Amino acid sequence: MEEYGVIAQEAYDVFNKHVESAWKDVNKGFLKPTEMPIEVLNRILNLARVMNVLYSEGDGYTYVGKATKGIISSLLIEPITL
Repeated sequence: MEEYGVIAQEAYDVFNKHVESAWKDVNKGFLKPTEMPIEVLNRILNLARVMNVLYSEGDGYTYVGKATKGIISSLLIEPITL
């Protein structure tokens, strides 16, 4: 960022726009017919979803903090009210 003379927030904003565009491409590609079994495609898509969640608020994979623990807890431990 420093070599291009932009502030961190501007770089994050541009990066997030690229991420949104990539998700649109992934979703469009997922809906097209392919010879690849849907089970394989689902696993690839789920891995991308996990990476998006882990890195949406910083590096949640390397530096596991309260945010990452809260996400995992709400997904796997806390009951869903119906």
